[in-house]
Amino acid sequence: MKSTSIIFFLIFSLISFKGICQKDAYSVKLQPKEKLSVSSFYISEVIDSRVSKNGIGVTQKGAFNKQVVANFSENFEIHLQNTFNILLPPSENKEEFTAIIHKLYISERTSTMTELGTCEVEIEFLKSEDGIQYSLGNYAAKVEGKGLDVSSKHDERILEAITQVINEVAAVAVQKKLEDLPIANTERSIRKLDFSEGLKEGLYYSFNDLVSNSPKDTIAYNAKLIAETKKFEHYMVYYQNAKKRIKNLYGYSDGESIYLNVFKFTQAEYFIKSKFLGRYVYFEDQYDNKNVSAAFGMIGALASTKLRGIVLDTQTGIITELTDNMIEDLLEQQPQLLQEYKGGARKIEDIRAIIKKLNDTFIEQKL
Repeated sequence: MKSTSIIFFLIFSLISFKGICQKDAYSVKLQPKEKLSVSSFYISEVIDSRVSKNGIGVTQKGAFNKQVVANFSENFEIHLQNTFNILLPPSENKEEFTAIIHKLYISERTSTMTELGTCEVEIEFLKSEDGIQYSLGNYAAKVEGKGLDVSSKHDERILEAITQVINEVAAVAVQKKLEDLPIANTERSIRKLDFSEGLKEGLYYSFNDLVSNSPKDTIAYNAKLIAETKKFEHYMVYYQNAKKRIKNLYGYSDGESIYLNVFKFTQAEYFIKSKFLGRYVYFEDQYDNKNVSAAFGMIGALASTKLRGIVLDTQTGIITELTDNMIEDLLEQQPQLLQEYKGGARKIEDIRAIIKKLNDTFIEQKL
């Protein structure tokens, strides 16, 4: 009995450790080695127009692949401006372009034998004539790389994606006449996910699609319930009138709820439905934590298949399993809620209720 108690203590300690890494951050520094062959323009200004400015994405850290926010080693606009200055050295005989960054997001996914690192970039380029700025269009690139540890290569993937869009706009810019270009919209509006406006129905291929409420609605699909108990529901997404599964989805929305792909925290791939929305979108699921099962055998498996609370932070994109430590970390700035949680039974019903109250505090801050 004593050995069983020790094992459960170790399980609890290791799982709870996942919450401690929340305040950690992963720093990315872009270090171009040489300039590009493009010689017709340089970037005179960088404008950050991303929906979420709380990081450049999410990386995984530690044995349990805890998600942490990734950020540049210095201010976003300054770091990219310095990068562009190396890739496209300024010169008086070159055209000046402005780069509006609509998306720059990195992520990682772990499978059984390897990791997949991804960088998605979308940049709009502007050129100025007689004080008027014209848009050369939006250019996007997605770069992926596999390995046992993909975090150290995020800088290379970002540079590769940026290089791709630069080469693309360079090829297009020489073909477009000024009179054919639309006048650019350069207003710096702060865009945040506002659930009061309602969710749009469609497929999310990235966190950016979700947070900008811009799902892809051009693909006909069919979502099916594939597993159900009193505690959870699992869904899968197929092409309409076909048995073929739509792959590489971040999630989807039916216009009322968000359905999240669980691949971020399990090695399976299915979708779970949000219980409620807010700053922290709340989900519940019952699944086998492969790491705990492998480390502690049958007893670990029993502990790892309990019903879990899960939140998606709409400011950072981090998806977190709500361990005791993680909840206490989330409630750190809300001492009354923290005291209420510590004094309760800490069951799934209590977790659900406390996250609702936490979300309410963010609504009150806006009023």
